[in-house]
Amino acid sequence: MATQPLHYYTRSHRYRDEVCPRSRFWWSCWEGRGIEREGEAFELSFGTLVHEAMAGLLDPEGTQGLDDLVANGVEGLEILLAGKDDLTRTEFKTLFEALVRGYARAVVPRVKDQFDVVCIEREFTHDFPGGVRVGVKPDLILRRKFDGTLWYTEYKTTKNVSKEWLESWSTSVQLMAGAKLVGEALGEPVEGCLIQGLYKGYVYKGELRTPLVYLWRKPGLPGEDDLLEAERPQKWAGWHREGLWERVGVKAWVEQMPEELLQAQFPQTPPIFLNHELIEAWLRQSAKREQDIQHVQILLDGAKMTEEERQGVLDTYFPQYFSQCHSAWGRKCDFYDACWFAHIGDDPLGSGLYRLREFHHEGERCAKEE
Repeated sequence: MATQPLHYYTRSHRYRDEVCPRSRFWWSCWEGRGIEREGEAFELSFGTLVHEAMAGLLDPEGTQGLDDLVANGVEGLEILLAGKDDLTRTEFKTLFEALVRGYARAVVPRVKDQFDVVCIEREFTHDFPGGVRVGVKPDLILRRKFDGTLWYTEYKTTKNVSKEWLESWSTSVQLMAGAKLVGEALGEPVEGCLIQGLYKGYVYKGELRTPLVYLWRKPGLPGEDDLLEAERPQKWAGWHREGLWERVGVKAWVEQMPEELLQAQFPQTPPIFLNHELIEAWLRQSAKREQDIQHVQILLDGAKMTEEERQGVLDTYFPQYFSQCHSAWGRKCDFYDACWFAHIGDDPLGSGLYRLREFHHEGERCAKEE
């Protein structure tokens, strides 16, 4: 008898499905495996390296210091960056080191002062009837020192650190549901959730724009030091932008950044408390939808269908939300090309734009191998 459920999903599966069901099909159901855009694979892997280094800073049993964690992460990043141009490679290595060193200065002392670490990147699962399993993998489970309550914590690298971005997490029922399931697995309720933002900047004219990668310099008068600023001054005549790797160095820059500016690169949400009624609704609805997807996946994998029949199944169970093809703020869906160009949709791997999706949850890997 199989020991793994036939169907495994995570919050990422549900997010894809809610944004656009056809995107979900491409990402997790195509050929029983799913595909991802080549660039997305790099971003996920970069985030994984950052998270691993940050976990090492808080691991009570960790044996590596900050410098070693940075060095090991950069070594892994070199592999990911193979084939990219020199500027991109330098920028991302700089960003990685600055995020890790900045986190060590801005976040770690606060966490250690207020919390004890219960577990780091531990995967939890919950089974629903019908052979469906949901997986949850928080970055941290923390116990608050002053009252002993548990807190579900996730890191989120982001290009947007606005007030609206922080507030949006207060209504993330998916996030709350993960916290509830973790509490059930641990045998005590989770009080609430925290999102730790990690600002990675944005790309403008082919370059990363963030004070964790570039600074502004104005040469000083003879006998005086140069002036340095993290952001372009309002009156910037005589100033020029300079990469941290050129002269100052990441370590020295992070150590001297003004506290307020450094903290702004690592915004944290206020405590997010659980809405148990909405959580139960989300769990019921998501389990039912995943059961339907499980049955459709078996049909797509095993039944002999004409192309017209197959398209009918996709249109019924994985409709296309065309409003999501190109967002108002300029980002195209990862599967825009697969949907809009038939020759790419017919052979996404052969197009060179996509690759088979990597599994980042052990539970999903086991379920697919079953």
